[in-house]
Amino acid sequence: MTHIGPLTGTSANRSGQPPAESVGDVMEQLGAVVEVIVDGGPTPGGQPSTVLQILPKPRIIRQGAISRDRLQQILSASSIQLS
Repeated sequence: MTHIGPLTGTSANRSGQPPAESVGDVMEQLGAVVEVIVDGGPTPGGQPSTVLQILPKPRIIRQGAISRDRLQQILSASSIQLS
């Protein structure tokens, strides 16, 4: 953390693994690679976030709460098409 400062994210799980819903889940998946975990209690769950790659061509890496149609609608405003 001394090089870039604190970093937060939308999820705390490894790619392809189920979303972490408790600090125990986070420790199991990421405990060896993170310095600090703040335990705010269990998450209410729900649909995971949508992950979108922008370069070199926009494509959905993980479908989540935002649908492909909605992403395309947003990107179309800038004349960008999903792969």
